[in-house]
Amino acid sequence: MPGELSRADWSEVAALAGLREPRIHRGALGSLVSAPPLPAVEHLELRKPTGNEDLSGLRTVLPNPRTVKFVLDSDTGTAPEQLTRQLPGEHTTTKNHNVL
Repeated sequence: MPGELSRADWSEVAALAGLREPRIHRGALGSLVSAPPLPAVEHLELRKPTGNEDLSGLRTVLPNPRTVKFVLDSDTGTAPEQLTRQLPGEHTTTKNHNVL
């Protein structure tokens, strides 16, 4: 599972001018609020959030997302309300169906 990213890591991500649709795993969500602004991001995918993440500063980092897609574990009901309140844009939810 991917982990936290450092500010230097996020600076490298921010340097990707064409980045429009990042997919961010729950392991990196906690450090996302320390990232430099990513104004080109239009569509954001959050993979397996727990709902315990504090993303209150995220609007500074991602000021323009039009859509936010939550990819949840198959046994999770809906996107955590705490997160949907903190994120602008239209929200959609899908399930992650692991196949063995």
